[in-house]
Amino acid sequence: MSNRHWAVIGAGICGLHAARQLQAAGARVTVFDKARRPGGRLAVRRSDWGLMAHGAPVLSTGSASPDWLAEVLGATRSAGLAKDLAWEPLHALPALAAGDQDGFSMLPSLNALAAAWSGTLDLRCEHTVTRLWRDVSGWWLLCREQEAAIGPFHGVLLTTPPVQGRALLQADAGTAAEQADLLDDWQGVTQVPCWSLLWVPASPPDAAPTAGTGFIERPASASGLALVVHEHRRPGAGGSPRYAIHATADWSAAHLEHDADAVREQLLMLAASHLGCSTASLFTHLHRWRYAVTGQALGRPFLAGQHGLWVAGDSCLGATAGDALASARAVAEAMLMAHDHGTE
Repeated sequence: MSNRHWAVIGAGICGLHAARQLQAAGARVTVFDKARRPGGRLAVRRSDWGLMAHGAPVLSTGSASPDWLAEVLGATRSAGLAKDLAWEPLHALPALAAGDQDGFSMLPSLNALAAAWSGTLDLRCEHTVTRLWRDVSGWWLLCREQEAAIGPFHGVLLTTPPVQGRALLQADAGTAAEQADLLDDWQGVTQVPCWSLLWVPASPPDAAPTAGTGFIERPASASGLALVVHEHRRPGAGGSPRYAIHATADWSAAHLEHDADAVREQLLMLAASHLGCSTASLFTHLHRWRYAVTGQALGRPFLAGQHGLWVAGDSCLGATAGDALASARAVAEAMLMAHDHGTE
């Protein structure tokens, strides 16, 4: 497969895992992402009080088996990509997706996995893809940050949120017409938003979480809070009392376009009320995830379009990192098989 050059759009763990499998099979792979660094919703933020995850709080299993995820983590560490990577199995944890499931808390951070994988890839961060089209030489893409088109590529894997991916395909009339069936299949997939707040209170509460796995709580939905993550109680973390606060999908949708300072103050009041402390803060950081959690999944691991266009991601199978990784494994296998059989 050494004569093939694939473009992967999206450097979340789905895009990174699929790219690594293609690369291991001998393909040339270039990964594009609009963010400054890889990882997508495994994002973390450093502070003087310790690390905090403002995306997914844990590596939830979803449709992937815990044993397989442990193998993936172990292989990453044994390959020397992340020698300090450590993980703690968690059982029946309250995840962003409905229902309790297993997962892993990771040190030094959740994003360490994405950082380790991206180090072996041709990764182009701060590349916002705005147009995608195909001619006789292959696939081409245009990025907002530069004038020249990039390509040609033998094929393209889209791992973006569905709304963004559909808009990208529809930005070129020829691509939209050629991929009409894929666009129809992708149409019903939805994702819901989440406002998240990282918070170091000036006068933190003394009480431990009353529910969950010891560091994650799922408050009553009427509170407006989906998750309260006690980051200092995360296995192996330590440090000052600090919290990652996730609003519910309904609350986030209702406040999606509101002023950020107003949202910050409201979330602080909800969090302080839940924890029983003052809203006085040493540190806050607010983030709006427009496409945080899968609402309606595709129900299959990937989509195959025309002429080497593929779609994968957590929106295919479910809302978790495990779903994203399972989708990545399945689509990479299908892409390699299609090449071997000449059916691309």
